[in-house]
Amino acid sequence: MVSKEIRAIIESKAYKYNLYPDLVEAHVMTESSGKPNATRYEPGFYKTYIKKLGITNEVEATGRATSWGLLQIMGQVAREMGYQGSWEGLCDPMVNLEYGCKKLAKCCRRYHPELDKGIASYNSGSAIVVFRDGVEVLRNQEYVDRVHRFWDKIKNEKKLDKEINPC
Repeated sequence: MVSKEIRAIIESKAYKYNLYPDLVEAHVMTESSGKPNATRYEPGFYKTYIKKLGITNEVEATGRATSWGLLQIMGQVAREMGYQGSWEGLCDPMVNLEYGCKKLAKCCRRYHPELDKGIASYNSGSAIVVFRDGVEVLRNQEYVDRVHRFWDKIKNEKKLDKEINPC
């Protein structure tokens, strides 16, 4: 799914933060389709969070309200975690996967042992439960399901690789 170079970084950062590498790769595919330079400005995030901070530097404010790189780490989240570099620096796979895995690990620990809630909170900041047709689900269940579909696909591809080439 991702290049061998990206996969090597994923494995390194995943192990550092005690995460499954395949889960991290599934998040990468869900968030950015594996594109290191993916960015997405989040106007709702800007209005709800960044504007209230009173940041007058528009480049800084916009950067904080943008999701960056492979794991689409929000600029604000990266700053909260100590990132001091340029916004474009968050598109460097080594940097992006460091901060993204750090955040994902924090989300998973927060909701342990309920992994789906950890996955949901990576996407939305918290795991909000709602009722749909009388059934309790996560508000962003579609996101969680998409991560699981990629995760299953990654695991199945590895099984096929082992069957084809057992070395």
